[in-house]
Amino acid sequence: MAKKKGYTTTTQIEQRFTVIRALLAITVSLLFCFVLIFISSDKPLADIATFIIAPLTSKSRFALLLIRMSPLLFTSLAMCVLFSANTANLAVEGAFYMAAFSSAAISVLENFLPAPFHFIVAALMGCLGAIIVLLIPAVLELKFNANIVVCSLMLNYILNSLGNYLITGPMRDNGYSKEATKVIAQSAKLPIIWNAGGQKVHLCPSEGERFSGKQLQDIIIRMIENPTRYTSIWTKLFRRDCIERQKLRFDPALRLSEDSLFVIRYLSGCRRIRLLDRPFYHYSTDGGSSVRTWDGTKEEGYKKSLFAVQDYLKIQPSQVRQAGAAYGMMQFNLLMVREVFSLSSPLSALEKIRTMKRIAGEEPFSSAIEAYDRKRHTGARYLPFRFLSRGMAFAAAGIYTARAVQNARREG
Repeated sequence: MAKKKGYTTTTQIEQRFTVIRALLAITVSLLFCFVLIFISSDKPLADIATFIIAPLTSKSRFALLLIRMSPLLFTSLAMCVLFSANTANLAVEGAFYMAAFSSAAISVLENFLPAPFHFIVAALMGCLGAIIVLLIPAVLELKFNANIVVCSLMLNYILNSLGNYLITGPMRDNGYSKEATKVIAQSAKLPIIWNAGGQKVHLCPSEGERFSGKQLQDIIIRMIENPTRYTSIWTKLFRRDCIERQKLRFDPALRLSEDSLFVIRYLSGCRRIRLLDRPFYHYSTDGGSSVRTWDGTKEEGYKKSLFAVQDYLKIQPSQVRQAGAAYGMMQFNLLMVREVFSLSSPLSALEKIRTMKRIAGEEPFSSAIEAYDRKRHTGARYLPFRFLSRGMAFAAAGIYTARAVQNARREG
């Protein structure tokens, strides 16, 4: 007797559709990423392969993937909960920021509570901060019949600005070079779940990165391309044997950025580099320092220093030499903000623009600026060079002026 064919139930159809919908969402997301890589990369196929394969090539990279993925995963789960409740409250990004700041405000308190109660209270404060944020558009919709989608989207922008204010103002650790809160108290940290090559996986931030072997050149390039963040002498601990082996000394002929040249030369002799996210040095911003004080003579100092760096990079691998262009542009930014467009400069606005254009057309800055590539050099710090490449000197001057004002307020 033939077996009776079964019918597909509504529940089975919904289950299959859920799986198909999830796979489709993943596929569309990946395709979108691939399109962006093709648009912005000079080696799209190699970068796509790195994007897919690199996290699986070592334990430390996979651990770093978990660390970077966790905040996005929890935020996505929050969105799933909201959609399951048939609401379109899109303030999750702002809620994430406020949860982080609320939790950090408790986590940095030393001798607040013993472990694990310190972490529990900090986690509850984070939850409370997120709940308050998500309640705002919900109340506006229920009480005033406001559009919850518009309200929640606009709230994200407000909370993003509030977060920037908190991290650069009342919650910033002034003893740290980067914009960061004070160090999380030990009693507020959870035990490490997995330590893979310095990448420590737990619910607290990673305590630094380690680089060696094939990764070494990547971090050296990153440090050269970000001199204001990585090439200061006071943010590092150096091995004496590495200094003596290369016979490194400061160049007494350089008055500005002399530490950058020393650090760049030191990097070429390193076998391992480790970046830590904990402060070990209290940095005092002195308004009377040679960098922050206008004296009308910095142009020659920065030029001389950049010439020295460019001469040294000529003997380095091609990718490291390419990083020298970004280094030159960042030195140009420093010169513009700290000297040409300084609020203490007696030059008029038009004279400042003429000076900027003259310096941009002279070596060693001209060759660095000519190497500007909008696909490779991305981010706000390269925006003046995009304007300069299009002949929009006034727009570039506006950015430098705004940054000079910002520095004056922060350091004044």
